[in-house]
Amino acid sequence: GRRSNAISFAIYLDLLEALDTERSEYDVDTLIIYDSQSGSEALSVKNKLISEGKSVSMQREAPSKLRYKEIVNLTKEGK
Repeated sequence: GRRSNAISFAIYLDLLEALDTERSEYDVDTLIIYDSQSGSEALSVKNKLISEGKSVSMQREAPSKLRYKEIVNLTKEGK
């Protein structure tokens, strides 16, 4: 019957052991850079790469912190 405030927490060490501590070297396998003229071509390339089991990111320009194995530049300047 005592009145008191309390805060508690629990750490389940077995769940922490199950975490994947190994970090992949890359965020995606392939980065596709495209512009408005190459949008449909970029989608075709993306679908082909995904069917090969690769992870793909499509962007208008390369993000500064994205880590990728290869880049496919479909912009007018990149062709």
